[in-house]
Amino acid sequence: MQYHHGYRQRATVTVPVMDARFAAIDARLEIFEARMDARFAEMDARIGKCKAELVRWVFLVMLGNVALSAGATAVLNSAAHALTAEPEIRNSAIACPRN
Repeated sequence: MQYHHGYRQRATVTVPVMDARFAAIDARLEIFEARMDARFAEMDARIGKCKAELVRWVFLVMLGNVALSAGATAVLNSAAHALTAEPEIRNSAIACPRN
């Protein structure tokens, strides 16, 4: 650029040049937007897979918890029943004679 009287001479920008520049910017923005849409779709798919995996693990943990609770209850009930049941002394070797 040349300087004239202390001021820099500016290049004249015409409307068609500006239109071309805006069209180039619009094209780049559309490409960027398409790439971002693809990335968001990929992230949505990943999130969907993670949700399904999480639901599956929560179901398995709850099922395991129910099974363990049922098993523990059965063991405790059988132990309590064994401790409170009257012993059978008729056939034992140390049976006390009854009068």
